[in-house]
Amino acid sequence: MEVSYGRRVGKYLLYGAEILAGVLWQITPYGLPEIGGGKAVILAALAISLAMVEQEIPAMLLGAVCGWMTDSTSQGVVGFYGVLLVIACFGVSVACRYYIRRNRLTVLLLGLVTIPPLFLLHFWVYYILPGYEDGGYMFVRHYLARIVYTLAFLPPCYGLNRLIARRVGTLRR
Repeated sequence: MEVSYGRRVGKYLLYGAEILAGVLWQITPYGLPEIGGGKAVILAALAISLAMVEQEIPAMLLGAVCGWMTDSTSQGVVGFYGVLLVIACFGVSVACRYYIRRNRLTVLLLGLVTIPPLFLLHFWVYYILPGYEDGGYMFVRHYLARIVYTLAFLPPCYGLNRLIARRVGTLRR
């Protein structure tokens, strides 16, 4: 079943609107409350959930956009999340396309395999390598909350992206 060009364009416009809404929600002061000392990185959950319903190349491009937007709206180095989300989205897309079936359990398992290592690498690069003394406190106070909070956004993001992909007809059941 071939999907028309207009429907594909519409699908990517919806994805773009979803990414824009995630960026705006993430950077709006008091738009996303801090829970346990950390804020969710909605775009990471969004990128992983998009990779679950898209093929490899579109998943990598969407991961690059989400990563670039995360990098540009945070105080980190531009390219950190971009590169890591491209790699993670490629792996998730390949896994969902060839090796695993998508259901609620595998969505959570893929989130547990991708999101914590993303933040642990961020913690290692920005706190452990520079040699800050309060690394353990920062990990417990901010990074654990950020990991759990971001994982909580993964199922709703996946549900929305799955709905979009099914309506357009590009997702196999």
